Amino acid sequence: MKNQKLNRECDKNSNLIMEFLALFNKIDKHFDKLLWIDKFIPFNEKIKRIIKGDYPISWFVKLNQYQIKHFGEIRNELTHGIKLDGYSYLYPSDYAISQLKKYVDVIKAPFRCTDLFKKPVFTCKIHDKLTKVLKVMHKNNHSHVPVYDENKNYVWLLAESEILAWLIEGESAKDITTAKVGDVSLISDLEYIVFVDKKCNVYEIDKLFALKKQKKKKLGVILITESGDKNEKILGIITAGDTALIDAYVVR
Repeated sequence: MKNQKLNRECDKNSNLIMEFLALFNKIDKHFDKLLWIDKFIPFNEKIKRIIKGDYPISWFVKLNQYQIKHFGEIRNELTHGIKLDGYSYLYPSDYAISQLKKYVDVIKAPFRCTDLFKKPVFTCKIHDKLTKVLKVMHKNNHSHVPVYDENKNYVWLLAESEILAWLIEGESAKDITTAKVGDVSLISDLEYIVFVDKKCNVYEIDKLFALKKQKKKKLGVILITESGDKNEKILGIITAGDTALIDAYVVR
């Protein structure tokens, strides 16, 4: 009876080991595919190369490199560790397997920015009445509006802060009832706006906000287009206020 119980326990542990190894191999093989590897390279070296490279998952791997390395250490122990009577001393917990599953999902198919932020974006033209645009901004709680010229070329991003700065600059009062969008003083937005293509994932978005913050530069808005071209139709908009939503989908 005791031996039967022990055998059942060993079988359960063996199943956990096989499940863990199968999941880990998915990550390992995906790294090989990403790096175009056709020969043996240590797992930690693969991690290092991905972090140094410019791959869609580079930022995720950098943020989670120690956990991913830990999975590799567990794999080595399960595969090459000491065994007694053919059975491993160690086996992965249910929690370890559930965590590894999360990493497999993210590494193989991370959430794209369009999964979270694809939506109709209100835009305006440079000759539109400012009051008309302001009403839409107020009604829909828009803080930024992309501005286009008559040829549908992107000009700049109209922001609440720009409108306020324009209203109070100078000594003479502004007649907002006759003002056009193009009358608002143009403030260079090169440091504040980034265009990304629709395939960009949430980790790449997280990286953009994080790196700008490290450099003490404010990244106000990320605009999503088909291929990242500023003159393409805008598919979605991500503001600094959306970072909390990004965090909800980011495994850290």
